[in-house]
Amino acid sequence: MGKRAINNLLKNDMEDILQTVVEELNVQRKKSDVFMNPAIEKLEIKQFLESLRILLEKQSEDKINDDHLSSLFMPFCQKKASEGYYLRHLVFDTLQIKKVIWVKLQGEMKENPSLLMDALSVLSDVFDEIIKYMGKVFMEIREDIIRSQKHALRELSVPVVPIFDDILILPLIGTIDTTRAKQIMENVLEAVLSYEAEFVIIDITGVPIVDTVVAHHIIKTVQAARLLGTKCILVGIRPEIANTIVELGVDLGDIKTQGNLKNGINLALSMKGLKIIREDDAKG
Repeated sequence: MGKRAINNLLKNDMEDILQTVVEELNVQRKKSDVFMNPAIEKLEIKQFLESLRILLEKQSEDKINDDHLSSLFMPFCQKKASEGYYLRHLVFDTLQIKKVIWVKLQGEMKENPSLLMDALSVLSDVFDEIIKYMGKVFMEIREDIIRSQKHALRELSVPVVPIFDDILILPLIGTIDTTRAKQIMENVLEAVLSYEAEFVIIDITGVPIVDTVVAHHIIKTVQAARLLGTKCILVGIRPEIANTIVELGVDLGDIKTQGNLKNGINLALSMKGLKIIREDDAKG
């Protein structure tokens, strides 16, 4: 009976409950660091309330089906996670919705204490299950988002840029540690295979320090690319870096080097029997 009472309340007073929740959350928003577009938030709360109503209709007498929770509240969790919500915000909003329905039930059923107690008990049980489910799923979604963002940042930090059909440029900027070095090698090898590259020009102009560790990583990348039939040219070696490499006794082997990217591109083209000429010179 309690479940039916809640469902009837949601059907008959949906707009009133929705408006009350929105107003109370707006008051709380002004006291916190959370900003939401009011129209979007109202729509999301309405979807939550509708999902709650459907869940109550589908619920058996003894327990809530996990599949129902997933189909109804997974999209809500995904939306909130993508908006940058924290779990505490999600739980707070959910409890505010529960509070509004709780107060509405008390007003509607004050003349029937036994039915009221049954309805409040059902409401508490249902929201406990919803919050428990959302807590678990929300954290999983957030972790997936963070992993995806880290992967995207790693991809952006190691861009491989094709400039001709079979010539790639790898501009490196910032410190190179073991993790990033591994990403560099993976990206270079994937790009070599994808573009069937004959040359990879590695530009270290933006690398502040080149020590034995960094040099070792570069040499390993060059060797790995060579196994795929690709030649590497190292450019952007500043005077102070050249001096450091000599002092450390780092042997770059037979890796071809150039002072800047322009010379590196010209070297790659010349090794292919090509060169860049001005259009006017070509006409002359």
